[in-house]
Amino acid sequence: MNEKVEEWLYLIGFLIIVYLLITWHRGESVIEDEIFEEVNNIRIDLGIQKLTRNSNLDTLGKKHSIIMMEEKFFEHSNDNVGENIFYSPVWFWTEGCGLTITNNQIARCMVKGWSESPGHYANMIDSSYSNTGVGVSCNTFECKGTQNFI
Repeated sequence: MNEKVEEWLYLIGFLIIVYLLITWHRGESVIEDEIFEEVNNIRIDLGIQKLTRNSNLDTLGKKHSIIMMEEKFFEHSNDNVGENIFYSPVWFWTEGCGLTITNNQIARCMVKGWSESPGHYANMIDSSYSNTGVGVSCNTFECKGTQNFI
């Protein structure tokens, strides 16, 4: 076999293994937990009471994120709760976030995006909200997340 072809085959094999290792560890629940922690850290830093995780709001957020992924759209629901939504490409250098490869990088990027949007940030720090739920849905190339507040 030609040496160049063999080198390319090794490189392709290596990239496939790296891809499988990273995507195999894609944990939507890990991203959800990290978002919850990051938002509460912001509230604590501002002297605002921590949010309590609400499984009904988790389910509501998860369903909305899954629907956004499956139906390929990105917009707020009409669920009559405070709501933040976010889209994060995976494997890319995301403007304002840097790399979004790991679960923690994706979660931090989502929270950073919400923090830089006045309406979303207002939801995160609104002291009248005491409960939150987080739902994330990912495929190989993107994650969409929803955080609900009551």
